[in-house]
Amino acid sequence: GLRTRVVGKTRCNLYSSRSHVIFVLHVEQSSPQGDEKLGKLTLVDLAGSEKVSKSDCAGETFEEAKKINWSLSALGKVIDALAEQRPHVPYRDSQLTRVLQEALGGNCRTTLLVAASGCAQHADETLSSLRFATRAKSVRNV
Repeated sequence: GLRTRVVGKTRCNLYSSRSHVIFVLHVEQSSPQGDEKLGKLTLVDLAGSEKVSKSDCAGETFEEAKKINWSLSALGKVIDALAEQRPHVPYRDSQLTRVLQEALGGNCRTTLLVAASGCAQHADETLSSLRFATRAKSVRNV
């Protein structure tokens, strides 16, 4: 994972993660009677969204920020559709939402941890993260 992890320096963060990380663990249990149980644990660390005007990124870092923000926006649309129980959920809008489709809308339990800053200069980003968490909290998987 560390070989493919990308970190870049921005005005807001010296070690800004420039990518999402997804770790999937498949677990299989077999009993002597032949019963089989399958489980899947998906851990996701999302790169934070960045306001380009605040982070002062340019070039490759700017392109990465656009892609990160695009995928987070797509995830937000999926969460909204699930929370409102719309008949169509736009999982195909990004690679991130396609990979997380089963974890978000399937027969699973999902826990969301939000990293929030108490620093006044990050108030907008913290509020945005908390609003996302509030929307995600209203999703009910069947």
